[in-house]
Amino acid sequence: MVAAEGNNLTLSCIHGMKRVEELQVPVLELQITGVFSSSTEINLPSFTVRMKDLGDSRQECLPLLCVIDHLQAEDSLEFEINLDLEMTLPAGAGSEQTVNFATIPTDFLVFPYQGNRRIQIELTVRDRKLGRAVINTSCIWKKIILNSGYVDDQEEESETLAEALKLAMCLAASDGNFDDIEVKMIQDSGTNWVNALPADRQEPRKKLFNKALQEATHELQANRHAELERSSIANLKKAGKKTVLYEAYEMCLNIVKADGSVHPEEMGQLQRIAHGLELDHATVKMLSDKHLLHVEMSHKEGSSSIDKMLGITEPMSKEEIRKHLNKLFRKYQGLQAHDNEETRRKAAQWLEMIATARVHHLS
Repeated sequence: MVAAEGNNLTLSCIHGMKRVEELQVPVLELQITGVFSSSTEINLPSFTVRMKDLGDSRQECLPLLCVIDHLQAEDSLEFEINLDLEMTLPAGAGSEQTVNFATIPTDFLVFPYQGNRRIQIELTVRDRKLGRAVINTSCIWKKIILNSGYVDDQEEESETLAEALKLAMCLAASDGNFDDIEVKMIQDSGTNWVNALPADRQEPRKKLFNKALQEATHELQANRHAELERSSIANLKKAGKKTVLYEAYEMCLNIVKADGSVHPEEMGQLQRIAHGLELDHATVKMLSDKHLLHVEMSHKEGSSSIDKMLGITEPMSKEEIRKHLNKLFRKYQGLQAHDNEETRRKAAQWLEMIATARVHHLS
């Protein structure tokens, strides 16, 4: 653990593992200790966490990027956590004991450079009523980065991201036509990936992305959807970087939920993509839950359609199906008590499909 003091507050970090279902996931735990302010209150406090690689004499000081939407700065791929509290912290508020502040899955972070790195983690606390920062504190996270960073291999990374755009195009065309909102989503992702590079290095990536979109459009117009999907998945796998694979999968989730509903064919395609990219089950489930929880579930009558929605596949044994449905049941049963009426309604939809699947597979 490493820590640094800022005002009366100490920020520290610990790198370790956290259990998510059956898997151990690498995470960074951010912790705070001490008093926010010994003399003044903080009205409507706002917490912001950012990270940057401090570089060296030959390297720029550059931010870390993140492939998960809710850990990105607005209109950017840069890592950023934001938390606003609707309360007042009185003078002297804080804790002598260490308090866990945030848990960050490190597989989703993208570093600028390879090797032994010094990452500065900065916490800023603002008083939103007064409109000013009242605390700035930071700590250093020392991390060995085994894979090349986004500056080290820009050309190779650009080619990989271009394949992710092709895969998103393939998913957007699964219903036979492109919706404007889906096209804009793909274009915005490409723009964000271009803007993640320094200004003098953006043009080659932009040209490559435009070429990829043209090639994907040509393949889809020739009705070669399956071939495009297979080739894009194969080329993405060659990259070997988990972060790029998860970024591609999350873009697909955004495409699926763009029109506000998800269909069995789209769920089946998502399952093929996750399986083809060899993504771990717990991470896929976490991403899918975050994106599809509030989306309308549209399915036809019949067990085959419901199986696709629930993620039941041919190789699963009766016992594996039982365990899978029990996990889904516990999750959506818990959401029946949610304060949001729409969330309760969607949970009821899922529970109805789970009951149907139980009758079909376990009776």
